[in-house]
Amino acid sequence: MFLCLLPLTLRPVMGWSCVPAIFILSYALVGVDEIGVEVEEPFATLPLTSICRSVRDNLAALRTLMGHHYRMRADC
Repeated sequence: MFLCLLPLTLRPVMGWSCVPAIFILSYALVGVDEIGVEVEEPFATLPLTSICRSVRDNLAALRTLMGHHYRMRADC
């Protein structure tokens, strides 16, 4: 709402130079808002499901490998 009404208030004071000023200010404010979203939910952009699946599969493979290794050493 603020960014929509800001050009109406700055136009009489700044003239056409308010266009780049509004662009820069909008870019900065939207960037700060996006930073706030990332701080609020830092793990929303990470593919946690695939990472967890990979860890699970790697642990299962390691457990199988280590179990096979221990069985071989017990036979010696």
